[in-house]
Order: sequence, then C-alpha cells, then structure tokens
Amino acid sequence: MPFTQEDFNQENATRLNVIIMKQMEKPPLTRYYSLGQALKDKHRRLLNEYIASLPEDWEPKLVGDFNTIVNEDILNEDFDPSKQYVKEINTDPQMLLSPEQEAWIKEETDAGKPPVF
Repeated sequence: MPFTQEDFNQENATRLNVIIMKQMEKPPLTRYYSLGQALKDKHRRLLNEYIASLPEDWEPKLVGDFNTIVNEDILNEDFDPSKQYVKEINTDPQMLLSPEQEAWIKEETDAGKPPVF
C-alpha cells in the first residue's frame, strides 16, 4: 500500500525529517522549524519527491534509510547528546514494550506468575 496521509504520524514524520535533512546536507537532527523560508520550501520539495519515490511496500525502505543515517551520522564517535534537542522523554517503561512482550506479560500475570525479565 503506498504511503498515505494517514501514514504521516509523528514517528514517520521524524524519520522523514532526518532523511530529508541529510539530503539537504544539514545535521540530521535539525528541526524543520529552525529553517529559513527558502530551506523550508526546499525541504517540502525534497520530502514530496522522497515520498513519491517510495515503493508500494514503503515501510522497510523508510525505516532502513532512517536507521542507516542514525547509525552512520548520528550515533558515531562524534555524537554529543548534550547538543541534541529532545522533544519528549519517555519515562514510562510500559510504552517501550513491543506488542509481543505486552502479550507475554499479560499471559504470565493472568497465570498468576510474576513475569521475570
């Protein structure tokens, strides 16, 4: 299924922004709102081109491109977390569980066994 407006959620918007900033030769974690108008226009054009180029099964490509940039350009020996903007800090460990992990914990709890991690 092609990329649609419904797919443009916060997670995918973040991935797309990182990819487009890299294409623009900006630091990948640059915030869109920090750009001047000319660069915002360029960002929108590149974003539309990137989305249009995505294959029918777009998610592996989007995640792969994002992960490559994160691993090669962000989380490297020059990374300084103190210089990064953090939009949200997740302090709820339940939110970090995959659906499979949540199901396993529910099964263990329903069976009267405390889950052991």
